[in-house]
Amino acid sequence: MALLLGVGLWPGVTLAGHERALTGVLAGLTALFVVALVDRRTPRRLVALGVATLALAIAYDAVRGQRGSVTIAPGDGTQTFDEAGPDGVSIGLRPLVGTVVLESLEPDGTVVLAETEAARRVRVSPQRAANAGGYRVGDPRRATTGGGRLLLRVSGGADADVTLREGEKAKAADLDISVQTYFPDFAVDEKNQPFSRSDEPRNPAALLQVHRGTASWRMFVIRAMPGVHKPEGLDRTITLVDVIPDEAVTLRISREPAALLAALGALMAAIGVAWSRW
Repeated sequence: MALLLGVGLWPGVTLAGHERALTGVLAGLTALFVVALVDRRTPRRLVALGVATLALAIAYDAVRGQRGSVTIAPGDGTQTFDEAGPDGVSIGLRPLVGTVVLESLEPDGTVVLAETEAARRVRVSPQRAANAGGYRVGDPRRATTGGGRLLLRVSGGADADVTLREGEKAKAADLDISVQTYFPDFAVDEKNQPFSRSDEPRNPAALLQVHRGTASWRMFVIRAMPGVHKPEGLDRTITLVDVIPDEAVTLRISREPAALLAALGALMAAIGVAWSRW
């Protein structure tokens, strides 16, 4: 076994070339098997050493490990993630190594990430994590951002459809329409002030600015009640037909500095148990 592990460390063999830390693991196992050649009590000690190594590695990761999440939309990049404490509460932003860009989101939930500094791409699926930005990235889940494109329909004359985001402006026939405020889940509070109960488009509504020549109107539209607001002097009907939510993905971020040491401890303990039975 020591001979086989030694071959794996040989420079001409690419076994340890994919992960530099693997070289240390192989070297450690090689040394253990060489010692085992001259000590018949090795199995018992190997189990004890493996269990102790595993316990220490887990304890170290519990203290020094980092965990959190990041929500990112296709085409956007990030240099930070939101780190969470042991109780799951956010403790602030922590930098990634370089910039990570979400290039695409596939129908099965797989995402393609690009590391700009390393000039490489990685695929992360619900079943498979990957290393990106110096951290372990996995468990991609679709998320709502509260933003979206509003499909507005103008009728009662020169009919037209326009698609707008909050803050954007477009021309529909002879009208200039802009979205002043968008409420994904519209509601009013005890002071009769509008607000959104969530970021999901359950009850979408919007406050619009409408211009025609020198005339202007502020208009409220809500998908659940088409035509509810008809400003005086505006001879058109504007309705909110639908909302196309912006896509985003929430990724879990983690780093366990002693993960390889924990794996080595578990492997040593397992070898010791198997050896003693053998």
